[in-house]
Amino acid sequence: MSTLRFKCLPVHLPLLSMLALSLFILMGLDSLHAQNRALTVVAKPIAGTTVIGRQIAIFIAVDRYREWNPLRKPVTDARALKEILSRRYYLDETYELYDEQATRTGIMKLFEYLIDDAKPEDSIFIYYAGHGHLDTLTQTGSWIPQDSGTDTYTQLNWLPNAQVRALIGRMKSRHVVLVSDSCFSGDILDLNRAAPPTIDNDYFRKAFARRSRQVLTSVATGPSPDQSPFSLALLRSLEENTEPYLDPQMLYSQILLSVKDPAMMPLLGVLKDTQTQEGGSFIFFLKDLRVQSGSLLIEAPATVQVTLRAGDYSLSLRGGEHADGIPPGRYEISARGTGSEEQRSSIEIVSDRTATWKPSVPARQERAMLELALEPADTICYVDSPVLMQLSSGRTVELNPGSYLLRLEREGYRDQVRQLSLEPGRQTRLAATLELLKPGSLELPSSVVELKLRQRGEDIDPAMVPAGVDLSLTIESPQAVSLALPPLRLRLNEGESRSVALPSGRFLLPRLPAGSRVSVGGREVNSVAGITQPGVFESPDLPVGIYEVKIEGSLSWTGRVTTKEGARTEVAGYREAALAGLALRKTEVEAKLATIPTRRSRGWLSLLGGCVGAAGSVASYILGQQATDDYMTARYPEEIEAAREKIALFGTILPAAAVLGGLGFILAPVFWSGTNDAALRESLRQLDESIRKLTSF
Repeated sequence: MSTLRFKCLPVHLPLLSMLALSLFILMGLDSLHAQNRALTVVAKPIAGTTVIGRQIAIFIAVDRYREWNPLRKPVTDARALKEILSRRYYLDETYELYDEQATRTGIMKLFEYLIDDAKPEDSIFIYYAGHGHLDTLTQTGSWIPQDSGTDTYTQLNWLPNAQVRALIGRMKSRHVVLVSDSCFSGDILDLNRAAPPTIDNDYFRKAFARRSRQVLTSVATGPSPDQSPFSLALLRSLEENTEPYLDPQMLYSQILLSVKDPAMMPLLGVLKDTQTQEGGSFIFFLKDLRVQSGSLLIEAPATVQVTLRAGDYSLSLRGGEHADGIPPGRYEISARGTGSEEQRSSIEIVSDRTATWKPSVPARQERAMLELALEPADTICYVDSPVLMQLSSGRTVELNPGSYLLRLEREGYRDQVRQLSLEPGRQTRLAATLELLKPGSLELPSSVVELKLRQRGEDIDPAMVPAGVDLSLTIESPQAVSLALPPLRLRLNEGESRSVALPSGRFLLPRLPAGSRVSVGGREVNSVAGITQPGVFESPDLPVGIYEVKIEGSLSWTGRVTTKEGARTEVAGYREAALAGLALRKTEVEAKLATIPTRRSRGWLSLLGGCVGAAGSVASYILGQQATDDYMTARYPEEIEAAREKIALFGTILPAAAVLGGLGFILAPVFWSGTNDAALRESLRQLDESIRKLTSF
């Protein structure tokens, strides 16, 4: 027997939760009334007094990605799986998100709806097929929805396995089983290392009554092929099963027999990091054709809504639908067409027969047209109609005449609700512009380096951060070679101001020469108070990352340092450069000490030469004066010539002696300068002490 299944779009909760709930009741999705009662007959032997809830199935699959490489089989496999489960097993509700529907927002809204709607007695089957990715830095896996980005640092619109675990853990249903056919799904589960149980009716009674959160994955940590042997084995096992009850342990055993490649071995376990596993198990109930039931065919336009009732049993249909699995008996039946009064009657359902009912309803009313002109262009319009509709701007749709409640939504903008009346045969144009939410602000920690926020390559003003949208912000600094800061993933409310704390560290420069200037990325920095040790330069807090440090002064040096969170890190290479500089200065001082005796001797010799030159100058002057006197008193030519020669001789000696004396007096202090060995020896002692401290730091 088959059961009626309804597919509906995920609802925006909690704002539309009441609307969605009312629509589901109108569509016959109430867990007590819409469920096929044939399931009660099949499940009764193992359920006993345990309440039998709805069997809900979720199918999420992506072939066509916005940025990631396309896949060939996920949507095909998901649809094949849904067809087998719907045909051979009891299901009450099915939900499908394929390709453009399977965005991160679409998946989150569907899970949000299940968290609010699922009852404690319900059972939920979730199937995901598509890309998965492993973050090599954190060693955690993620689902890749259709609108995910490929940047492994921003991870835009990724759905981490930890978040999937948390969402499933919050569902109130008795059972949830997740079947994940994607890469790197292993960290979503804890392996069940207990011995396999004995599968019998007693096992199924306990498994059905106790809560469970189970996970069956195709591959633990490696990539999964596009043509998945796991999905083929899963489909074959469900198609060929003949047991009335089937649980994930039995499925897992069948799949293991089909998968030959050791690298492709699937895993079965319980949902990781949750306290909702109480030894139960999800159970598939095979349809039993031996249960007596009949069928009902409604011969009416699709706009006619039909309700079948008998006691607690209730079933909603539309014109043209064929429902089977209905227990035999007499039922009250009613129909309501567009703009018509309700028509009531009764009908007899006979086992293994198809009853036909053709209500008298008015001819189909002329349709109305709705044109949407919305700003921004990607605004989504949710239409409250017999089936909740999701429309986009620029579309013109055909609807039944009447009054509609429309909700306009777009991330980062204020929602609008419009009440609209559509008249038959006329086109109504809805033009609306959403108001941008007042931006929020982020307060970054004060730092000696400049910090910038970027989103998808564009600068974001910290005082004007978009509100109402999921942000993945990177932090950069022009003074840093690179920063090792994780992306800021946040969502600000309208006008919200939030402080941001960043991991930071410091760098050290031991025994930095006095008067040195230190700069980071071209920006000068000073040592902070509370120095680790005297004589050690300690930088202010810097966001963790790689920086170029430049030292100017008696020691000129440039190097790089990687700051670490909460740590003080010595700049690599600085110690060696400082030791080399000290060793060079020590060599220079030792060389000066070695030249002191020679310089002193040269000073004395220069002084002696100066004295000799001075004495020679005086003697030459005196003797020259005497020769001049002799020249003046000479009478004979011989005396005159001799006096003249003496005057010429002493005139030549006098300036030479004066120059010699002057040079001697000038050079003596030059040679004596720097010969204070006490000062040099003290400088040498200080250099040795600096080398010792720098070596032992």
